[in-house]
Amino acid sequence: MLTFNRTAKKTNYKVIALLLSFSLIAFHQRVFAESKEQVIEQYRLKGYEAQRKGNFQDAFTYYSKAISLGLENAVVLNDLAVLSEQINLPLKAEQYYLSAIQIDKDYLPPYMNLAYFYQKNGQTELAFEYFKKRFERGEGESDSWAEKAKEEILNIHPEYFDWVLSVEVKSLSAQAEGLAKERKKKEQEELERIQKELFSKVEQSKKLCLRGQKFFEKSDYELAVQEYDKALVLTPGDLNIMSARDRAVQKIMKENVQRRSEMAVQMLDSGDSYSARNEFQKILTIISNEPGSNSN
Repeated sequence: MLTFNRTAKKTNYKVIALLLSFSLIAFHQRVFAESKEQVIEQYRLKGYEAQRKGNFQDAFTYYSKAISLGLENAVVLNDLAVLSEQINLPLKAEQYYLSAIQIDKDYLPPYMNLAYFYQKNGQTELAFEYFKKRFERGEGESDSWAEKAKEEILNIHPEYFDWVLSVEVKSLSAQAEGLAKERKKKEQEELERIQKELFSKVEQSKKLCLRGQKFFEKSDYELAVQEYDKALVLTPGDLNIMSARDRAVQKIMKENVQRRSEMAVQMLDSGDSYSARNEFQKILTIISNEPGSNSN
């Protein structure tokens, strides 16, 4: 049995070591991928700057370095396609545009660029298809490129007016639905925030009440009232807290009455009946102001 346990422990250690090695490999792969993405972006920016200045050879070199790192990047491919057009490499330009679209169908610039590329080369129907794709992927009224795509569509095929209108209606409906969902989400988040805040206030109020109760049990009635007042700020109108506070206030009044009664008796014993009478009058005022007393 002892031999079996030792064997089992060795097996467990091997499994743990294997899992750790897998985790480390995955971690390094992720870090490497993230660092490669950063390098790709750096090369892309350098390429774009060179392209902007008209240094096409340098731009092509930087873009090529970005692509050579192995991570497919639609932005870089689109930039390479634009550059290929500028240096009169139409086949390469088309290839890069198509690759960019294939890699990321939600990245919109290559649709319009490819449409204009086909249009410039006299391939009107191919241009029409990519103008359509770009228009269908429009992002609302603020999307000026979608508006340009619509103009090109109607210039090529005016009979597509009804189709264009149907796409716009569908887009508006989707936007309205999205806004409704977003509003509902925000309302739900606000409700959850209010509920969380209320729960927090109730919990704080409970803690203050417990502190007040402890002070009450120690006959520290003034401190008890202070804690109950703090609790009522958090949960105003709480009848249990108000009742507990009234009990503490009554205790304070009774102590006050007791103290003043003793003082009045001492005044009488010393022959100061005038001061004693004033003290008794104060006692009556305290009693009349006691919670639950009837002033009528």
